[in-house]
Amino acid sequence: MERAGLNQQALALALGKQKGQVSRALSGAHNMTLNTLGDMLWACNAEVRNLELAPLGVIDVSTDDADQWDEVQTFDAFYTSTTVH
Repeated sequence: MERAGLNQQALALALGKQKGQVSRALSGAHNMTLNTLGDMLWACNAEVRNLELAPLGVIDVSTDDADQWDEVQTFDAFYTSTTVH
């Protein structure tokens, strides 16, 4: 929204919605549908790129993380130390 120069009121107007509906959707108080997300992206003149899906529980370890492997003896320990709880 910021990049598009929109506030919640302007976004609501572009979507034909009440400001309260937009506020609730953006606050995370309600589950947003993909349709609603698409409408919001359209109103902001934006699109999603490079969306990747992966199996649950599988993480990718980048070369940026390689220095941590010296400190960690097992994958489980590494996973536990880098997982947000």
